[in-house]
Amino acid sequence: MKLSLSRRPSQNVLATSSRRTEWSWCGFGAGLLGYVVLSAVFGSLPEDASLRSLWLALGLAPAFLGLGIGFTLSSVID
Repeated sequence: MKLSLSRRPSQNVLATSSRRTEWSWCGFGAGLLGYVVLSAVFGSLPEDASLRSLWLALGLAPAFLGLGIGFTLSSVID
């Protein structure tokens, strides 16, 4: 263990996410939210529970598209 000679207390820095991570998650959420909202607006949600779960699983495609857009936007903005 290394002892410090300075009297200044050491600072513990919490791990923070990068801007790319934040933009990517925002894009993912926006893509998934847009998919669900548009499905509800146009009334294309299936009534059967198994078909509804498949329908929401297909919503991961626009969500990952939004993730890619958010990742790209972060590199342009920063």
